[in-house]
Amino acid sequence: MLEDEKVSLHKEVSELRSSLREVETARLEERRHSQELRCNLKSVDTERNLLTDKVNDLQMTLTQDNDKMEQLRKENFALKQKVILR
Repeated sequence: MLEDEKVSLHKEVSELRSSLREVETARLEERRHSQELRCNLKSVDTERNLLTDKVNDLQMTLTQDNDKMEQLRKENFALKQKVILR
């Protein structure tokens, strides 16, 4: 009877160790996956920041171009007025 219990306990310990190894392996895989996701997130965040800067630069350029166009329209109108008055 005692020998049967010992064999049973050995079997249970072996199964528990096997389960523990599986859990540890899964944990390590998830850790690697998590690190990869963090790296990808950092890369995407960097790209987003670059694109945001680019959009801001383009908006500034557009505003400047619109201001120049408005100034040219005013100058053009003033020149037309001079020609009409002559």
